[in-house]
Amino acid sequence: MRAAQIPVLIVFEGWDAAGKGSAIATLTARLDPRGFKLHPVQAPRTYEVNHPWLWRFWLKTPNHGEMAIFD
Repeated sequence: MRAAQIPVLIVFEGWDAAGKGSAIATLTARLDPRGFKLHPVQAPRTYEVNHPWLWRFWLKTPNHGEMAIFD
């Protein structure tokens, strides 16, 4: 992915206690910490509700050869 300059976006969605955290921990344990960014997703802040729903995520999309993981 890095050599081919392909951006990777991984999104975990689910209910609380569905095992997302365990799956992310298993995945990231095998990755180089310099090769990805983990973004926790929280409820939108007051200024964020005035933007489109995906606006918060667009700001953090990965560049060429980078990986972003959204929890």
